[in-house]
Amino acid sequence: MPRLDFRQVITPEQCREARRLLGISQEALARAAGISPETVAKFEARGRQSTFPMRAKLRAALEAAGVEFTKSGIGLRPEALNRERS
Repeated sequence: MPRLDFRQVITPEQCREARRLLGISQEALARAAGISPETVAKFEARGRQSTFPMRAKLRAALEAAGVEFTKSGIGLRPEALNRERS
């Protein structure tokens, strides 16, 4: 298993914003991340109770869907924008 690092941390605010950009529900993100919808809902509401591996799963699922996390914020990679327009 790859080693996790601090750059894989995602905040509840980033998670909500990334889902908004993708236009996906908490349930869809949960399926993609392999966690329960309740876990996503609790994380977005009270992120302090989440585990580091769970945050890494959320971030990995969002990145796989086309979200790009940068120092300046969150955006969609060009291929995700093209899918969105299709």
